[in-house]
Amino acid sequence: MIHPHQLISKADGSSVLAEQIVVGDELPDSTVTGIERIPTKDWIEVFLHSGPSLLVSADHRFVDSKRGVMARDLTIDTTLTGSRIDGLVRIAAPAKAVAIQVSSGRYALRGIMSHSDEVA
Repeated sequence: MIHPHQLISKADGSSVLAEQIVVGDELPDSTVTGIERIPTKDWIEVFLHSGPSLLVSADHRFVDSKRGVMARDLTIDTTLTGSRIDGLVRIAAPAKAVAIQVSSGRYALRGIMSHSDEVA
């Protein structure tokens, strides 16, 4: 799940805050088919060698070169979609996480592949 203020890239090249994503939005290589907002307090900011940082819930599922991995299980120097992790910061702050479900089962979050969340 993604922090509501995390930027999400859309298929048209624009970016919006995760809290602004709606069903039907076109993301690169996928369409949003479901959205859920879930109260969350445990966040991890993931600093990437390639530049951007990502703010995700501790149970956000990334896709690494071999398998899926939860944000809470990441370590420094882990590589995600070709970008090495240079830093990890745990943050405790209440916010409504955005769980995104997409048609392809995966989507790119600032160029890093993520698993689609299961949305009820």
